[in-house]
Amino acid sequence: MRYDSSLATVSTIPLSPTHANELGFYSLFVFANKLSKSLQIPTVYCLNSLGKPKAEEAMVRLRDVTRLLCIEPTSWWNDSSLKSPLISNKAYNLLERGLVQKRVCTIKRCRCGTVEYLADVILHKTRKTLIHGTNARCCNSEIISRSESVLITAPLPYVEIPDMYPAWASVELTAVLKILAGCQLLLSRSTARMFQLHLSNEDSWELDSDFIWWLFMDWLQNEHTYPEHLVVGASVIRQTGILLALTSLIGIPLPKKIYCLLIITVMHGNSICL
Repeated sequence: MRYDSSLATVSTIPLSPTHANELGFYSLFVFANKLSKSLQIPTVYCLNSLGKPKAEEAMVRLRDVTRLLCIEPTSWWNDSSLKSPLISNKAYNLLERGLVQKRVCTIKRCRCGTVEYLADVILHKTRKTLIHGTNARCCNSEIISRSESVLITAPLPYVEIPDMYPAWASVELTAVLKILAGCQLLLSRSTARMFQLHLSNEDSWELDSDFIWWLFMDWLQNEHTYPEHLVVGASVIRQTGILLALTSLIGIPLPKKIYCLLIITVMHGNSICL
């Protein structure tokens, strides 16, 4: 699929508005704004607020600060604006194409469902911090294994990385993409989520909220927008890899260039955190 160059934008990866009180958070928006002015193309600030606490309050703060800094975008995109029928139709389409699959898999999870993953995956660093020994830190319950019907992606393809700056970020993203190649992502969850998928044979699944924003390039395409230039933070390189692999799997063109920024936040005590 090709895009008319007139649809090109500078877009941020979907970001959580709950960071709106952190000054360093706005460095991504400042960069995206300056880049769009240099390239003379529109800017889209993308947000991941589904299931986030006090998201509406944070959105007000975010809009106020971007206005104050004179870095308002051409448009905003927010996963919370997506409606259930649109998401269900997308999931049905991916099921029909075999890109999302119904399978019986062994799942490991804790009692409250915060920790939940395919038993044969290699846990990433963030997920490992949620586990202490054989127990989950969130509810101090033992992580158990259970075979059940779930929704997973088809094996992810290996993705040739787009141009990425700086070079060290390109190396890290390439390593992530190599690990993801051939892996499958768990898309359903055992606990209540914002969106559900119901099939005619009465099968029903709760959809992982991350799955919604991982498809953001597809959603933007529906709005006749192509994120030719993608701005991400250094802390979300793994999520960027998942986004690129899933985008490639469903046949949506990848960004031509990715810019990775360190987010500098001034902490209490005049210390600085990268």
